[in-house]
Amino acid sequence: MQQVSGRHSLLSTLALTAFAAVGRAEIRQSVTITNPDFTTNLNGWSKTSGTIWTWASNPSGSGGVAKFSKSGSAATHSMWQYYDLSTSGGVLTAPPSTEFGRKLEFGGWVYVASNFSGKFYLELNSRTSGGVSTNVAKTSPWIDGADVPRNKWLYITTEPVSPYDSRLQSNTAVMSMVCVVNSGTGDLYFDAAKFGVFEYGDLAVADGSFETYDPLLEQQGLPSWTPGGWMVTPGSLSRGSSDDAYYGDNSVEVSVASGTAKVFQALGMGGTNGTPHYHHKMEAGAWFKVDSTAVLTSVKLSLVPSGAGISGASPIASQTLYPADITAGKWTFVQTVPDATSPRIPFKVSSNAVTSLTVQFEMAVTDTTVLELDFVQVGELNGITGNPKAFVVADYYSNYRAPLASDGSYPGWNGVNQWRSWNSTPFSVNADCDNCPEDCSDMQHDPDDYRANSRRDAACSTEDSADNLPLVGAYHPTPA
Repeated sequence: MQQVSGRHSLLSTLALTAFAAVGRAEIRQSVTITNPDFTTNLNGWSKTSGTIWTWASNPSGSGGVAKFSKSGSAATHSMWQYYDLSTSGGVLTAPPSTEFGRKLEFGGWVYVASNFSGKFYLELNSRTSGGVSTNVAKTSPWIDGADVPRNKWLYITTEPVSPYDSRLQSNTAVMSMVCVVNSGTGDLYFDAAKFGVFEYGDLAVADGSFETYDPLLEQQGLPSWTPGGWMVTPGSLSRGSSDDAYYGDNSVEVSVASGTAKVFQALGMGGTNGTPHYHHKMEAGAWFKVDSTAVLTSVKLSLVPSGAGISGASPIASQTLYPADITAGKWTFVQTVPDATSPRIPFKVSSNAVTSLTVQFEMAVTDTTVLELDFVQVGELNGITGNPKAFVVADYYSNYRAPLASDGSYPGWNGVNQWRSWNSTPFSVNADCDNCPEDCSDMQHDPDDYRANSRRDAACSTEDSADNLPLVGAYHPTPA
């Protein structure tokens, strides 16, 4: 069984077969908020005092929007909405304790006018009933108006803030969704706000595992198969001839005589699930196989900003493998690494707007070599799986060990440390044990309780810290 390595030691594991996830990036469960499209003035939204944020007509269409407008000296002003966990319904239900630990995101569309100067960003905060606010997610770094195309709607979102990881904190009464313009002058518009449950995931790569091949077309002498969305230069694509696809029934094959061949697909930018978003870090992964490494120079997988007028843009993420990294005739997985200086999707390259993100696989050879490619994934950084045939998705600990004094009355005692169970265990610990509370209850974890980082109080052993619990697992009360 192929297994993805994790940080958690375990007594037993739950292994599941992996399937391709599509459209899981960003908000995957929307939460209803008040007046997100500003159809009824600024109802439901609050703002910094004054008239800098107002309701206005859409600068490029119909309907209403929120508008920041400032002449003269620069100003920093915010607009926000509170989401009350005690009364709200939908995905985030009352009582709020059942929702603590969820990962959330706030997003929306921004239109930057020609006269705007300054920076802007979105943020998401957990607020206690006493008004204490913890920033759990933010657009980071702030977006500079000088870096974006003008007079064009752009979708932006928050990203997790360390160490809170976009999570709803355990003492939260309300969530605040905030749009901020920092030291701004001129005009900026905000519309179509989105709020909901967040998770990293895959983008919708067209025919990423090349399963659209239909043998009936070939039998009927119809035009040769072209996998949807994919292009190659030079040469053409055909179904893998080895009948040994890594995933599913088909792979794609390209023969390179000499030089460099590229197999690529452009993914259009958007504000919906399954599309790349500006300002985000991304990654790609793919499985490939070559018939020989004797004349192979290298293979390279990369993510490149693209659009009209853009040529030769630098990748935001890439990875190059050489013959020493590859075994001929065997499937090899390659995964990109973020660029050290520019790892995010830019809004523009030079003066040209970025309208897509291109995933491309390059092979450089000195003589004829056959390449097979399969199961190409693109997603947010940390969002792709590589689709191993089986992998661990959750760790479960039926017991755990704490470094306490010996206690011969407890099952599993080994003379140095002792094994303990969940708080619901029928076994009780000797109340007179050394170096522990009177009833030792503090050393028995209860997954119905929450830690300071808003994760369930599960018992586990980790390499980094006692609070570095897995994001999913048997202890979580709701489906992932």
